[in-house]
Amino acid sequence: MTDARKEEKPAHYTRLDEIVKARPGFDEACIITRENFASLVGDYSFGEDALCQVESIDAKGHPCRNKHRNGWLGRRKDDKEGLIGSTCGPKYFEGHQGFAANRASVRRELDLDDLTTRLAAIGADADFLPRLESVRARLQTVREKSNACLESFPQDVGARLRGMAKSRNGDLRIEIEYAEQVDDELRPGKTRTKVTWVPQTIGVVAGLSIADRAPIHDLQKGLAVVRQVFGSLDARRELGGTKLRSQLRVLESLSSIEVQLVSFETAWSAFARAENLRNLWLLSRRGENQIACMRLAAIAAGSSTSNHCLAAALKDEEAALRLANGKRGVRPVGG
Repeated sequence: MTDARKEEKPAHYTRLDEIVKARPGFDEACIITRENFASLVGDYSFGEDALCQVESIDAKGHPCRNKHRNGWLGRRKDDKEGLIGSTCGPKYFEGHQGFAANRASVRRELDLDDLTTRLAAIGADADFLPRLESVRARLQTVREKSNACLESFPQDVGARLRGMAKSRNGDLRIEIEYAEQVDDELRPGKTRTKVTWVPQTIGVVAGLSIADRAPIHDLQKGLAVVRQVFGSLDARRELGGTKLRSQLRVLESLSSIEVQLVSFETAWSAFARAENLRNLWLLSRRGENQIACMRLAAIAAGSSTSNHCLAAALKDEEAALRLANGKRGVRPVGG
């Protein structure tokens, strides 16, 4: 075997005709055995079936010819090359140190090729940094707007929203008053009115996840790491697979960050709608805090925020709930 062959880098092939054209030593008729095996010169993943060329375990001197699509390109000691299927190869060469070592080397070298190529492509992508900055700006916008809104709620409402977001339960609940006449234990022959408040779910808080601030903060930290790694990107294969893969994992996380950002933007849009904010008075039993929630809804709707209008709007909401429940008394469920 020539020194050039010893120094030849493994290659990856996606079609059989690539091997036929690029490898003058390839011979579809040759059989690769434990005795004539010399090395692995690459691997392949085909879209169509190919025939394995390792020696059949059951019929010595004949190729197994099992159909497969993934495997390695093997070289014999006479420099002829053939296909070694991903299933047949490990079975046939079990315990063969040369095959095992070659397989690990090919995997390592091709992995380094893939990592350096992908990192170099990111480093050369003129759109990567503008894309990252766009995501950062959008995240900052949704963070600031949602934070300002959440900070505007009365303390008890804000606490309820955070608790609901943490438990992932956005149910809006009220209690409905039911009155019935029952025997009075203290006055035989007399009756008394027994009042029972029955809880009922009447809706949900839209976009509730925006009230959980931790994921937004985590995303900001993730973006900062992406920016830092991009600024110091190093695609040299000498760094080794671990360091190269670590960089790639961080840089490719930008796509998942974008997906999460869209979910935050969607949640914020739903939460900030006036009709959603108008329901949040149900998270407090304190009149002044209910009015404060109605004020935020009025601001979002562009309507009057006078105390008279807000009180009237709250009264209308309560009246609508009573009417929808047989004109019974209603009240928010306590936090």
